[in-house]
Amino acid sequence: MERARFPRRDPDGRVARFGDLIAAAVVWLVVAFLALTVIDVLSSLVGVGEVGSSRGWLIAILALWLYVEDFRAWRGVRSRLGIMLIALLLAVLVGGAAGYGLAYLASGLPALVTGSVGAAVGVLVYAPVWFYGIRFVE
Repeated sequence: MERARFPRRDPDGRVARFGDLIAAAVVWLVVAFLALTVIDVLSSLVGVGEVGSSRGWLIAILALWLYVEDFRAWRGVRSRLGIMLIALLLAVLVGGAAGYGLAYLASGLPALVTGSVGAAVGVLVYAPVWFYGIRFVE
């Protein structure tokens, strides 16, 4: 019996549904946030830093890997690089603005929180631009 993969993919290995892409990205964001929080707390216990001093943008790494895998599955579509660059630019701009905006408005929040918010917003902005953009140009 074959085990179901998540997110569901088409025969070419592309993520099949937008809802699956968003759900997988959110799962990876949560997993990475929890892992980074544990690492942050453990490093503070051994005196390497203070709790919350880790850079929260690191939580985007696992979700970015999901996007890299989907990008690779679109091999052969000439416009994929352009769509990826547009989506990445929007994600960085909006995610960066959200993270810095939160850091400015709530200056007492640790870098782990503000960076995580910026990274999460960036990951969630990237998803629809990539998913629908690549299908539009195909």
